[in-house]
Amino acid sequence: MFNLNDTLSIKINGKTVEGKLIGIDSYLMDGFDGNRHKWKSYTLVSDREGPFSRYWITERETGWFLSTAAKKVKPPKNAKVFPARSGIARIDFKGDKGVSTPAAALLAHKVGPNKFFTVERFLDSEIMFFDGQKIAKPKCSGK
Repeated sequence: MFNLNDTLSIKINGKTVEGKLIGIDSYLMDGFDGNRHKWKSYTLVSDREGPFSRYWITERETGWFLSTAAKKVKPPKNAKVFPARSGIARIDFKGDKGVSTPAAALLAHKVGPNKFFTVERFLDSEIMFFDGQKIAKPKCSGK
């Protein structure tokens, strides 16, 4: 769908955020819902401070999602585990893989309509915490 070095833009809270695509991770996850899930995670960077200095977009079965590094390391009290977005994943990389490893465990929580909190534990590496939300399909303005 998108290629390394593409410039992608998304609309979030009425504002346009633009970033350069530096990594593409292909996930194959055996979910806690008993199903196998496939998706690509696109890593983007920008010269902005804060959550959009490095962020991720994914296309899942139900649409496009934005993930940013979470400020908290545990889900809100009202969060419910989301089995279709949780499980054990194998990951293939293209470009900048960051802290990603060939395997990871994901535990996703639904925290509201189209809002999520996810913990991703990479094999012998780091734990990352993400805030996520559903977005419209990103637009590509080329390289």
